[in-house]
Amino acid sequence: MRFGKLRETYIGKLEERLPFLFIVLPEWFRKKYPVISQNLQINERRLITPFDIYETLQNVLFFGTDQREQSSSRGASLFQEVSDDRTCSEIGILPHWCTCAKNVPLPPEDIKIRDFGERIITSINEILSTYVDCSHLTLENVLSASKILPYDEVLRFRKSKNDVINRKVTFGDKVNSFVHYQLIVQTSPGNGRFEATIKYDELHDSSKIASDISRINLYGNQSNCVNDHSIKKYCFCNM
Repeated sequence: MRFGKLRETYIGKLEERLPFLFIVLPEWFRKKYPVISQNLQINERRLITPFDIYETLQNVLFFGTDQREQSSSRGASLFQEVSDDRTCSEIGILPHWCTCAKNVPLPPEDIKIRDFGERIITSINEILSTYVDCSHLTLENVLSASKILPYDEVLRFRKSKNDVINRKVTFGDKVNSFVHYQLIVQTSPGNGRFEATIKYDELHDSSKIASDISRINLYGNQSNCVNDHSIKKYCFCNM
């Protein structure tokens, strides 16, 4: 569900980021290895990534031997219990793709948000700069905007909320000045809708795109003038 009306909803956003995974264990395996079976059930509601799937397959390949070595700190075999306080930043998931963060809605008409929208369009036009058959895009509208609250802050607040009733909640001194914002913008010509995450440096008042830019509505035949599939989602062909 990467394009279309469903993708433009919150559920559609989750569909793009959370592909479904089934692991079916034979009955004999569950009886012989009950701890592994239990760990898999526990991990159903933990943060996992394709790197964990890779480590799990490695575990299967060398099951019962001591030949297997973990190949990356980003992955862990799902035969073992995954930590319940694992965060996206710990395993290299960019804020744009992290579903554990909390999104705080912001007014799209805010001047700073509009500036972020222009930054997204500038980045797209830079990508299209060598494709002469593609139109120069302009920002038509910022459809939605939100500030991304990192999961570790949400987690710390959840664990300490009983201690902070009736007083201001703080998370300590800022380690850095970076804040992430996620926007959905609409472009002209073509009415393309794009979702992107902006990394904003409050200290130096500078911003940059923090990940890939997602095209969330259908583009049909608008990009028939280019053959590069990585460019098609951005291009609106000159008529």
